[in-house]
Amino acid sequence: MESATAQMDPQVVQMIAASRDKFRALVDGMDDDIMSVDAGFRVVTVNKALALRLNLHPREVVGRLCHEVLHGMAEPCSHDGRRCPVPMARATHQVQVEIHQQPDPEPDAPGPRFMEVRAMPVPGSNDHGDETIVVRRDVTPQKRAEQQLKDYSQHLEYEVARRTTQLRQANEELTRANEELLALQRLKEDLIHMVVHDLKGPLAEIQANLAMAATSTTEAFQAEVLDAARLGSNDLERMILNLLDVSRLEENRIFIEAQELNPAAFVKEILDRHDPLAKLHEVQMSLDVPLSAPAVYADPILLRRVFNNLLHNALDHTPEGGRINVGLEWNDDEFQFLVQDTGKGIPKEFHEKIFEKFSQGDRGRPKTGSGLGLTFCRLAITAHGGRIWVESEPGRGSRFLFTIPRPNTLEGAPETIDE
Repeated sequence: MESATAQMDPQVVQMIAASRDKFRALVDGMDDDIMSVDAGFRVVTVNKALALRLNLHPREVVGRLCHEVLHGMAEPCSHDGRRCPVPMARATHQVQVEIHQQPDPEPDAPGPRFMEVRAMPVPGSNDHGDETIVVRRDVTPQKRAEQQLKDYSQHLEYEVARRTTQLRQANEELTRANEELLALQRLKEDLIHMVVHDLKGPLAEIQANLAMAATSTTEAFQAEVLDAARLGSNDLERMILNLLDVSRLEENRIFIEAQELNPAAFVKEILDRHDPLAKLHEVQMSLDVPLSAPAVYADPILLRRVFNNLLHNALDHTPEGGRINVGLEWNDDEFQFLVQDTGKGIPKEFHEKIFEKFSQGDRGRPKTGSGLGLTFCRLAITAHGGRIWVESEPGRGSRFLFTIPRPNTLEGAPETIDE
Protein backbone atom coordinates (compact mmCIF):
# COMPACT_ATOMS: atom_id res chain seq x y z
CA MET A 1 0.00 0.00 0.00
CA GLU A 2 2.90 2.38 0.90
CA SER A 3 4.70 1.58 -2.38
CA ALA A 4 1.54 2.31 -4.29
CA THR A 5 1.16 5.61 -2.48
CA ALA A 6 4.82 6.48 -3.12
CA GLN A 7 4.31 5.97 -6.83
CA MET A 8 1.35 8.39 -6.87
CA ASP A 9 1.64 12.04 -7.67
CA PRO A 10 2.60 13.95 -4.52
CA GLN A 11 -0.22 16.38 -5.10
CA VAL A 12 -2.74 13.51 -5.28
CA VAL A 13 -1.27 12.02 -2.11
CA GLN A 14 -1.63 15.36 -0.40
CA MET A 15 -5.27 15.63 -1.54
CA ILE A 16 -6.03 12.10 -0.24
CA ALA A 17 -4.44 12.92 3.09
CA ALA A 18 -6.42 16.17 3.34
CA SER A 19 -9.66 14.36 2.49
CA ARG A 20 -8.87 11.69 5.09
CA ASP A 21 -8.21 14.31 7.72
CA LYS A 22 -11.44 16.10 6.91
CA PHE A 23 -13.37 12.86 7.08
CA ARG A 24 -11.68 12.05 10.38
CA ALA A 25 -12.55 15.46 11.74
CA LEU A 26 -16.17 15.00 10.61
CA VAL A 27 -16.44 11.60 12.28
CA ASP A 28 -14.78 12.81 15.47
CA GLY A 29 -17.13 15.76 15.60
CA MET A 30 -20.26 13.60 15.64
CA ASP A 31 -21.99 12.71 18.93
CA ASP A 32 -22.85 9.19 17.78
CA ASP A 33 -20.51 6.35 18.70
CA ILE A 34 -18.68 5.29 15.53
CA MET A 35 -16.10 2.59 15.00
CA SER A 36 -15.00 0.06 12.40
CA VAL A 37 -14.39 -3.60 13.10
CA ASP A 38 -12.56 -6.31 11.19
CA ALA A 39 -13.68 -9.82 10.35
CA GLY A 40 -12.83 -10.94 13.89
CA PHE A 41 -15.06 -8.23 15.42
CA ARG A 42 -12.04 -6.31 16.69
CA VAL A 43 -12.04 -2.50 16.63
CA VAL A 44 -9.87 -0.98 13.90
CA THR A 45 -10.79 2.68 14.28
CA VAL A 46 -12.94 4.65 16.74
CA ASN A 47 -14.17 8.23 16.93
CA LYS A 48 -13.56 10.55 19.86
CA ALA A 49 -17.21 10.47 21.05
CA LEU A 50 -17.07 6.73 21.71
CA ALA A 51 -13.62 6.93 23.32
CA LEU A 52 -14.68 9.77 25.61
CA ARG A 53 -17.79 7.82 26.60
CA LEU A 54 -15.49 4.98 27.68
CA ASN A 55 -13.06 7.42 29.35
CA LEU A 56 -10.28 5.99 27.19
CA HIS A 57 -7.90 7.26 24.55
CA PRO A 58 -8.86 6.07 21.03
CA ARG A 59 -5.61 4.03 20.92
CA GLU A 60 -6.78 2.11 24.01
CA VAL A 61 -10.01 1.14 22.26
CA VAL A 62 -8.43 -0.16 19.07
CA GLY A 63 -8.00 -3.94 19.17
CA ARG A 64 -10.79 -4.58 21.62
CA LEU A 65 -13.80 -6.70 20.74
CA CYS A 66 -16.94 -5.00 19.46
CA HIS A 67 -19.33 -6.36 22.13
CA GLU A 68 -16.89 -5.38 24.87
CA VAL A 69 -16.73 -1.80 23.61
CA LEU A 70 -20.42 -1.27 22.90
CA HIS A 71 -22.02 -3.28 25.70
CA GLY A 72 -19.27 -4.02 28.20
CA MET A 73 -19.90 -7.72 27.70
CA ALA A 74 -17.33 -10.49 27.74
CA GLU A 75 -19.46 -12.66 25.46
CA PRO A 76 -20.84 -11.87 21.99
CA CYS A 77 -24.27 -10.23 21.71
CA SER A 78 -25.91 -13.49 20.69
CA HIS A 79 -25.15 -14.96 24.16
CA ASP A 80 -27.47 -12.32 25.63
CA GLY A 81 -30.21 -12.96 23.07
CA ARG A 82 -29.40 -9.86 21.01
CA ARG A 83 -29.20 -9.92 17.23
CA CYS A 84 -25.88 -8.56 16.01
CA PRO A 85 -26.20 -6.50 12.81
CA VAL A 86 -22.51 -6.87 11.86
CA PRO A 87 -22.58 -10.44 10.46
CA MET A 88 -25.98 -9.72 8.94
CA ALA A 89 -24.51 -6.73 7.08
CA ARG A 90 -21.57 -8.77 5.86
CA ALA A 91 -23.84 -11.59 4.69
CA THR A 92 -26.28 -9.36 2.84
CA HIS A 93 -23.86 -6.59 1.80
CA GLN A 94 -26.49 -4.14 3.00
CA VAL A 95 -26.94 -1.84 5.92
CA GLN A 96 -28.51 -3.62 8.91
CA VAL A 97 -30.06 -1.98 11.95
CA GLU A 98 -30.95 -3.46 15.34
CA ILE A 99 -32.31 -1.89 18.52
CA HIS A 100 -30.55 -3.09 21.65
CA GLN A 101 -31.86 -2.58 25.17
CA GLN A 102 -29.57 -2.09 28.11
CA PRO A 103 -30.14 -1.04 31.73
CA ASP A 104 -30.18 2.67 32.38
CA PRO A 105 -27.32 3.64 34.74
CA GLU A 106 -29.54 6.26 36.37
CA PRO A 107 -31.21 4.71 39.48
CA ASP A 108 -34.51 6.60 39.01
CA ALA A 109 -34.75 6.02 35.25
CA PRO A 110 -38.24 5.14 33.97
CA GLY A 111 -36.94 2.12 32.09
CA PRO A 112 -34.09 0.69 29.99
CA ARG A 113 -32.17 2.64 27.43
CA PHE A 114 -32.51 1.88 23.72
CA MET A 115 -29.48 1.90 21.46
CA GLU A 116 -29.75 1.82 17.68
CA VAL A 117 -26.80 -0.16 16.29
CA ARG A 118 -26.28 0.33 12.57
CA ALA A 119 -23.78 -1.87 10.66
CA MET A 120 -22.57 -0.81 7.21
CA PRO A 121 -20.26 -3.12 5.22
CA VAL A 122 -17.19 -1.50 3.62
CA PRO A 123 -16.69 -2.80 0.08
CA GLY A 124 -13.24 -4.00 -0.85
CA SER A 125 -10.52 -5.03 1.55
CA ASN A 126 -7.43 -3.60 3.20
CA ASP A 127 -4.72 -4.72 5.54
CA HIS A 128 -7.33 -5.55 8.17
CA GLY A 129 -9.51 -7.68 5.89
CA ASP A 130 -13.25 -6.97 5.46
CA GLU A 131 -14.28 -4.03 7.64
CA THR A 132 -17.71 -3.02 8.91
CA ILE A 133 -18.56 0.43 10.16
CA VAL A 134 -20.69 0.34 13.30
CA VAL A 135 -22.65 3.39 14.45
CA ARG A 136 -24.38 3.40 17.80
CA ARG A 137 -26.98 6.06 18.59
CA ASP A 138 -29.01 6.57 21.74
CA VAL A 139 -32.65 6.52 20.64
CA THR A 140 -34.10 6.23 24.16
CA PRO A 141 -36.12 9.50 23.99
CA GLN A 142 -37.69 8.47 20.69
CA LYS A 143 -38.48 4.95 21.91
CA ARG A 144 -39.93 6.22 25.18
CA ALA A 145 -41.97 8.74 23.25
CA GLU A 146 -43.18 5.98 20.93
CA GLN A 147 -44.10 3.84 23.94
CA GLN A 148 -45.88 6.73 25.60
CA LEU A 149 -47.72 7.41 22.36
CA LYS A 150 -48.62 3.73 22.08
CA ASP A 151 -49.76 3.61 25.71
CA TYR A 152 -51.77 6.79 25.24
CA SER A 153 -53.28 5.43 22.04
CA GLN A 154 -54.26 2.18 23.78
CA HIS A 155 -55.67 4.14 26.72
CA LEU A 156 -57.56 6.37 24.32
CA GLU A 157 -58.95 3.33 22.49
CA TYR A 158 -59.97 1.83 25.84
CA GLU A 159 -61.65 5.06 26.94
CA VAL A 160 -63.41 5.40 23.60
CA ALA A 161 -64.62 1.80 23.82
CA ARG A 162 -65.67 2.28 27.45
CA ARG A 163 -67.51 5.52 26.75
CA THR A 164 -69.06 4.00 23.63
CA THR A 165 -70.33 1.09 25.73
CA GLN A 166 -71.66 3.50 28.35
CA LEU A 167 -73.36 5.60 25.71
CA ARG A 168 -74.80 2.50 24.05
CA GLN A 169 -76.10 1.26 27.40
CA ALA A 170 -77.49 4.71 28.22
CA ASN A 171 -79.11 4.85 24.80
CA GLU A 172 -80.59 1.38 25.29
CA GLU A 173 -81.91 2.40 28.71
CA LEU A 174 -83.39 5.59 27.27
CA THR A 175 -84.91 3.59 24.43
CA ARG A 176 -86.41 1.10 26.88
CA ALA A 177 -87.68 3.92 29.10
CA ASN A 178 -89.16 5.68 26.09
CA GLU A 179 -90.80 2.45 24.93
CA GLU A 180 -92.19 1.89 28.42
CA LEU A 181 -93.55 5.43 28.52
CA LEU A 182 -95.10 4.99 25.09
CA ALA A 183 -96.54 1.64 26.17
CA LEU A 184 -97.95 3.23 29.31
CA GLN A 185 -99.39 6.05 27.25
CA ARG A 186 -100.97 3.57 24.83
CA LEU A 187 -102.20 1.52 27.79
CA LYS A 188 -103.74 4.61 29.35
CA GLU A 189 -105.40 5.60 26.08
CA ASP A 190 -106.60 2.04 25.46
CA LEU A 191 -107.88 1.78 29.02
CA ILE A 192 -109.80 5.05 28.77
CA HIS A 193 -111.19 4.03 25.39
CA MET A 194 -112.18 0.56 26.59
CA VAL A 195 -113.70 1.77 29.85
CA VAL A 196 -115.70 4.52 28.14
CA HIS A 197 -116.73 2.24 25.29
CA ASP A 198 -117.61 -0.73 27.47
CA LEU A 199 -119.44 1.19 30.15
CA LYS A 200 -121.45 3.10 27.57
CA GLY A 201 -122.95 -0.14 26.22
CA PRO A 202 -124.67 -1.37 29.41
CA LEU A 203 -125.55 2.20 30.38
CA ALA A 204 -127.26 2.84 27.04
CA GLU A 205 -129.06 -0.49 27.36
CA ILE A 206 -130.32 0.46 30.82
CA GLN A 207 -131.43 3.91 29.69
CA ALA A 208 -133.20 2.58 26.58
CA ASN A 209 -135.08 -0.11 28.49
CA LEU A 210 -136.08 2.30 31.24
CA ALA A 211 -137.35 4.70 28.61
CA MET A 212 -139.40 1.93 27.01
CA ALA A 213 -140.73 0.87 30.41
CA ALA A 214 -141.87 4.43 31.09
CA THR A 215 -143.89 4.54 27.87
CA SER A 216 -145.15 0.97 28.00
CA THR A 217 -148.84 0.28 28.63
CA THR A 218 -148.58 -3.44 29.43
CA GLU A 219 -147.18 -5.04 32.54
CA ALA A 220 -145.67 -7.95 30.59
CA PHE A 221 -143.69 -5.64 28.34
CA GLN A 222 -142.60 -3.55 31.33
CA ALA A 223 -141.36 -6.69 33.09
CA GLU A 224 -139.43 -7.71 29.98
CA VAL A 225 -137.67 -4.38 29.51
CA LEU A 226 -136.97 -4.09 33.23
CA ASP A 227 -135.31 -7.53 33.13
CA ALA A 228 -133.20 -6.31 30.22
CA ALA A 229 -132.31 -3.17 32.18
CA ARG A 230 -131.37 -5.32 35.17
CA LEU A 231 -129.04 -7.43 33.00
CA GLY A 232 -127.42 -4.25 31.69
CA SER A 233 -126.91 -2.97 35.23
CA ASN A 234 -125.37 -6.31 36.22
CA ASP A 235 -122.90 -6.01 33.32
CA LEU A 236 -122.10 -2.45 34.35
CA GLU A 237 -121.53 -3.49 37.96
CA ARG A 238 -119.34 -6.43 36.91
CA MET A 239 -117.11 -4.20 34.77
CA ILE A 240 -116.74 -1.58 37.49
CA LEU A 241 -115.91 -4.17 40.16
CA ASN A 242 -113.35 -5.85 37.88
CA LEU A 243 -111.70 -2.50 37.25
CA LEU A 244 -111.50 -1.70 40.97
CA ASP A 245 -110.65 -5.12 42.36
CA VAL A 246 -107.90 -6.08 39.92
CA SER A 247 -105.77 -3.25 41.33
CA ARG A 248 -106.75 -4.19 44.91
CA LEU A 249 -105.83 -7.83 44.38
CA GLU A 250 -102.51 -6.89 42.78
CA GLU A 251 -101.71 -4.75 45.83
CA ASN A 252 -102.92 -7.45 48.26
CA ARG A 253 -105.58 -5.11 49.59
CA ILE A 254 -108.36 -7.70 49.27
CA PHE A 255 -108.13 -10.79 51.44
CA ILE A 256 -109.90 -14.12 51.47
CA GLU A 257 -112.87 -14.36 53.83
CA ALA A 258 -113.47 -18.08 53.42
CA GLN A 259 -116.75 -19.81 54.23
CA GLU A 260 -118.02 -23.34 53.90
CA LEU A 261 -120.01 -23.58 50.65
CA ASN A 262 -122.20 -26.28 49.15
CA PRO A 263 -120.81 -26.38 45.59
CA ALA A 264 -123.96 -27.79 43.95
CA ALA A 265 -126.28 -25.19 45.49
CA PHE A 266 -123.75 -22.39 45.08
CA VAL A 267 -123.18 -22.97 41.35
CA LYS A 268 -126.86 -23.63 40.64
CA GLU A 269 -127.80 -20.27 42.16
CA ILE A 270 -125.25 -18.56 39.88
CA LEU A 271 -126.56 -20.37 36.79
CA ASP A 272 -130.14 -19.41 37.66
CA ARG A 273 -129.10 -15.75 37.70
CA HIS A 274 -127.59 -16.13 34.22
CA ASP A 275 -130.57 -18.01 32.81
CA PRO A 276 -132.31 -14.88 31.38
CA LEU A 277 -129.10 -13.85 29.64
CA ALA A 278 -128.60 -17.37 28.29
CA LYS A 279 -132.12 -17.38 26.89
CA LEU A 280 -131.47 -14.00 25.30
CA HIS A 281 -128.38 -15.50 23.60
CA GLU A 282 -130.33 -18.71 22.82
CA VAL A 283 -127.65 -20.77 24.59
CA GLN A 284 -128.38 -23.80 26.77
CA MET A 285 -126.64 -24.10 30.15
CA SER A 286 -126.19 -27.31 32.15
CA LEU A 287 -124.83 -28.18 35.59
CA ASP A 288 -122.70 -31.23 36.29
CA VAL A 289 -122.01 -30.79 40.00
CA PRO A 290 -123.07 -33.81 42.10
CA LEU A 291 -125.22 -33.15 45.15
CA SER A 292 -122.85 -35.44 47.04
CA ALA A 293 -119.87 -33.16 46.41
CA PRO A 294 -118.04 -32.21 49.64
CA ALA A 295 -118.14 -28.65 50.93
CA VAL A 296 -115.81 -26.09 49.38
CA TYR A 297 -114.08 -23.61 51.65
CA ALA A 298 -113.74 -20.34 49.75
CA ASP A 299 -114.67 -16.64 49.69
CA PRO A 300 -118.24 -16.65 48.31
CA ILE A 301 -118.06 -13.09 46.97
CA LEU A 302 -114.84 -13.62 45.01
CA LEU A 303 -115.81 -17.13 43.87
CA ARG A 304 -119.22 -15.92 42.65
CA ARG A 305 -117.54 -13.17 40.65
CA VAL A 306 -115.11 -15.68 39.15
CA PHE A 307 -118.07 -17.72 37.89
CA ASN A 308 -119.85 -14.54 36.72
CA ASN A 309 -116.85 -13.53 34.60
CA LEU A 310 -116.31 -17.01 33.16
CA LEU A 311 -120.00 -17.46 32.33
CA HIS A 312 -120.30 -13.98 30.85
CA ASN A 313 -117.20 -14.69 28.75
CA ALA A 314 -118.66 -18.04 27.61
CA LEU A 315 -122.00 -16.44 26.69
CA ASP A 316 -120.24 -13.73 24.68
CA HIS A 317 -118.34 -16.27 22.59
CA THR A 318 -120.89 -19.07 22.21
CA PRO A 319 -123.11 -18.81 19.12
CA GLU A 320 -126.88 -19.27 19.13
CA GLY A 321 -127.81 -22.90 19.68
CA GLY A 322 -124.58 -23.50 21.57
CA ARG A 323 -124.09 -25.00 24.98
CA ILE A 324 -122.33 -24.12 28.25
CA ASN A 325 -121.61 -26.68 30.94
CA VAL A 326 -120.36 -26.15 34.49
CA GLY A 327 -118.77 -29.17 36.17
CA LEU A 328 -116.83 -30.16 39.26
CA GLU A 329 -114.34 -32.91 40.07
CA TRP A 330 -112.29 -33.39 43.22
CA ASN A 331 -109.61 -35.47 44.88
CA ASP A 332 -107.87 -35.46 48.25
CA ASP A 333 -105.89 -32.32 47.39
CA GLU A 334 -108.17 -29.98 45.48
CA PHE A 335 -111.47 -29.20 43.78
CA GLN A 336 -111.41 -28.62 40.02
CA PHE A 337 -114.20 -26.53 38.52
CA LEU A 338 -114.94 -26.45 34.81
CA VAL A 339 -116.76 -23.92 32.60
CA GLN A 340 -116.99 -25.33 29.07
CA ASP A 341 -118.50 -23.69 25.98
CA THR A 342 -119.02 -24.59 22.34
CA GLY A 343 -117.69 -21.31 20.99
CA LYS A 344 -115.04 -20.56 18.37
CA GLY A 345 -112.12 -21.62 20.54
CA ILE A 346 -108.82 -19.90 21.30
CA PRO A 347 -105.49 -20.50 19.50
CA LYS A 348 -102.78 -21.96 21.74
CA GLU A 349 -100.55 -18.88 21.48
CA PHE A 350 -103.24 -16.87 23.30
CA HIS A 351 -103.85 -19.32 26.17
CA GLU A 352 -101.62 -17.32 28.54
CA LYS A 353 -102.15 -13.89 27.02
CA ILE A 354 -105.91 -13.80 27.69
CA PHE A 355 -105.24 -13.74 31.44
CA GLU A 356 -103.09 -10.61 31.14
CA LYS A 357 -104.46 -7.23 32.08
CA PHE A 358 -106.47 -5.51 29.31
CA SER A 359 -105.93 -8.45 26.97
CA GLN A 360 -108.92 -9.53 24.89
CA GLY A 361 -107.54 -12.54 23.06
CA ASP A 362 -106.96 -12.79 19.34
CA ARG A 363 -108.45 -10.57 16.67
CA GLY A 364 -110.87 -13.24 15.58
CA ARG A 365 -112.85 -12.97 18.81
CA PRO A 366 -115.20 -10.04 19.43
CA LYS A 367 -114.13 -7.46 21.97
CA THR A 368 -116.89 -7.37 24.55
CA GLY A 369 -115.14 -6.28 27.75
CA SER A 370 -112.33 -4.24 29.21
CA GLY A 371 -110.00 -7.23 29.28
CA LEU A 372 -110.01 -7.41 33.08
CA GLY A 373 -112.47 -10.27 33.67
CA LEU A 374 -110.01 -13.14 33.23
CA THR A 375 -107.29 -11.14 34.97
CA PHE A 376 -109.58 -10.84 37.99
CA CYS A 377 -110.28 -14.59 37.84
CA ARG A 378 -106.58 -15.42 37.84
CA LEU A 379 -105.83 -13.09 40.78
CA ALA A 380 -108.83 -14.27 42.81
CA ILE A 381 -108.06 -17.98 42.29
CA THR A 382 -104.35 -17.38 43.02
CA ALA A 383 -105.38 -15.65 46.26
CA HIS A 384 -107.18 -18.90 47.19
CA GLY A 385 -103.99 -20.87 46.55
CA GLY A 386 -105.35 -22.36 43.34
CA ARG A 387 -104.62 -22.02 39.64
CA ILE A 388 -106.60 -21.30 36.48
CA TRP A 389 -105.99 -22.20 32.85
CA VAL A 390 -107.72 -22.80 29.54
CA GLU A 391 -107.81 -25.80 27.21
CA SER A 392 -108.92 -24.79 23.74
CA GLU A 393 -108.28 -24.82 20.04
CA PRO A 394 -110.02 -23.06 17.16
CA GLY A 395 -113.35 -24.64 16.19
CA ARG A 396 -113.58 -26.85 19.29
CA GLY A 397 -114.78 -24.46 21.98
CA SER A 398 -113.00 -23.66 25.25
CA ARG A 399 -112.63 -25.31 28.66
CA PHE A 400 -111.75 -22.92 31.50
CA LEU A 401 -110.62 -24.82 34.57
CA PHE A 402 -109.63 -23.62 38.02
CA THR A 403 -108.79 -25.29 41.30
CA ILE A 404 -109.51 -24.59 44.96
CA PRO A 405 -107.22 -26.46 47.34
CA ARG A 406 -108.28 -28.79 50.15
CA PRO A 407 -108.41 -29.24 53.19
CA ASN A 408 -111.43 -27.10 53.70
CA THR A 409 -109.79 -24.35 55.74
CA LEU A 410 -107.76 -21.28 54.85
CA GLU A 411 -105.93 -20.36 58.06
CA GLY A 412 -105.31 -16.80 59.13
CA ALA A 413 -107.51 -15.16 56.51
CA PRO A 414 -108.21 -11.53 57.52
CA GLU A 415 -111.46 -9.83 56.79
CA THR A 416 -112.13 -8.63 53.28
CA ILE A 417 -112.15 -4.91 52.53
CA ASP A 418 -115.61 -3.45 52.15
CA GLU A 419 -116.62 -2.84 48.60
